[in-house]
Amino acid sequence: MVRTRLDLSPLPRAQSPELDARQQAVVDHCDGPLLVLAGPGTGKTTTIVESVVGRLTAGQSAEEVLVLTFGRRAAGEVRDRIAARIGGGLLPTVATFHSFAYGLVRAHAGAEQYVDPPRLLSGAEEDQRIRELIMGSLEDGTITWPQELQEAIATQGFAAEVRALIARMRERDITPARLRALAAEHARPEWNAVADIAEQEEDVMVLHNVMDYAELMRRAVLLAGDESVRRQLHERITAIYVDEFQDTDPLQVEFLRRIAGPGCSVVAVGDPDQAIYAFRGAQVQGFLDFPDTFRQPGGQPAPVIALRTVRRYGTVIADAARAALAPRTLGTLPVDAQRDHRTPEFVDDDPLMQGAVRVLSCPTHSSRDAHIAEQIRSAHVHDRLALSVAGVPASITADELPLHEEPAVAVLLTLIEIAARPRTATPERIEDLLLGPIGRMDVSDLRRLGRALRAQRRDAGETVLPARELVADLVLGRDA
Repeated sequence: MVRTRLDLSPLPRAQSPELDARQQAVVDHCDGPLLVLAGPGTGKTTTIVESVVGRLTAGQSAEEVLVLTFGRRAAGEVRDRIAARIGGGLLPTVATFHSFAYGLVRAHAGAEQYVDPPRLLSGAEEDQRIRELIMGSLEDGTITWPQELQEAIATQGFAAEVRALIARMRERDITPARLRALAAEHARPEWNAVADIAEQEEDVMVLHNVMDYAELMRRAVLLAGDESVRRQLHERITAIYVDEFQDTDPLQVEFLRRIAGPGCSVVAVGDPDQAIYAFRGAQVQGFLDFPDTFRQPGGQPAPVIALRTVRRYGTVIADAARAALAPRTLGTLPVDAQRDHRTPEFVDDDPLMQGAVRVLSCPTHSSRDAHIAEQIRSAHVHDRLALSVAGVPASITADELPLHEEPAVAVLLTLIEIAARPRTATPERIEDLLLGPIGRMDVSDLRRLGRALRAQRRDAGETVLPARELVADLVLGRDA
């Protein structure tokens, strides 16, 4: 007989890294807000991990510490590194903004919403939903689109642009009525049409019990503004660390401001030079305004520290970057912090860190774009293929999913599979189809149908099966 024993012994602790003076200053920061300028290779993740570890080893409860990141992979890495440093045990909450917001919304939802929480839409699903609303508006003539947009309206790119504008509306708390007023003020008739689409989408989301990420953050901000909820958050959370703060949008900054109490230590880490998500609504101004938005208890602006020691690359690459990038003033941040950020110190002991820079001059924008596209295609196809042939695992991000795994496509393939092989149709799969874009039912519709089928069998004196099984049998046209 094979015996299994659960090993509950503590994990061996990872060795403490050697920090430079500025990293140590961040670790030693205990009270009030702090903004950390951290360029590439300056050890910002290590600094965040060691700051959290310092608090935990000093006796602070893990439940009082919150770490917010901008990706599940980054959150997992930070969580694993903290666990390795403290040898396991109770860990602080390490989550993305959206994950933490979703948990907050669920924790304070009513009984019915908790049992049937809103489903978060993927980008592909949201694009498809917006496109259906746009095409429907053309068919029934309920929305008037400007003549100059007629050729673009049916394209997927147009739907993506409309979705982006609606997301920006939610992030900035602009209602459809307000957008119509702005349309009249700035002579933008297309904004009137988008306002109508936004209203229709709100109704559809309520009907189907779904929401997108912008709507999730909007609900979380409103909830965090509730007096009782805010008091609970302030009593529980005493320290918040935010990674990649330059990529926050106004709604996320407001959410952070509301969940951080007067005595909370908020440490925001990032690099305004790496702000690349403006197309998703991110605004680097939130980073630059941090000292004024999150002031010290005495009313003074939050202090700013710049990490200076670069360990990832050397002066060759740094000089090339300076030559290519125009100098940029970082708003009203302290001049000394800006200077330290712009003049890092390099660890050049390893010759490999010096690196090499190849400069290619393209005669036109189109030739430049073609070259970049070819380099990306080559790296994606040849390099990944070489890794696969060699048996080296390669991770694939969500935006690199094959077509058949995209949510909108997966639903259609599921329907085809069930039609071809009904035996694969479990009640759960049938329920997913009915609640999705195929069945277009909401949870209440499904419940009413299930209750009606159960009552029908009860009145007929037949065995009453679970509602979802009866619904599946009805959809498939088979006798229960």
